[in-house]
Amino acid sequence: MLANSQDERGARAMKQLVVKKAITSLCEKIREDRWVVVDDSHGVVHMVTESFAVLWGLLNESRSERDLMVELCTRYGVDEAIASRDIRDFIGQAKSLGLVEVAGEGAA
Repeated sequence: MLANSQDERGARAMKQLVVKKAITSLCEKIREDRWVVVDDSHGVVHMVTESFAVLWGLLNESRSERDLMVELCTRYGVDEAIASRDIRDFIGQAKSLGLVEVAGEGAA
């Protein structure tokens, strides 16, 4: 019973994390293991990993952390725990770069 309660709380927390706005739409591969994201609003280019680029590409609309996790698990066959960790890392990095805003939080 405790595990189910924890799982339900985790699912609720994931649903609350919704990307409201992707500031830029340009993400390009520049070499085998590196991509760049162009932040048009600030005139800045950020070097990012392929994992970041894949998740960035999924942000064509507002999505929850859970939506992203399901997409990664389906596309790549990864474990939910690994996908969830990678998505939280991605969101933290995207927020710190000022590239996304999260519903319920102030502007990035």
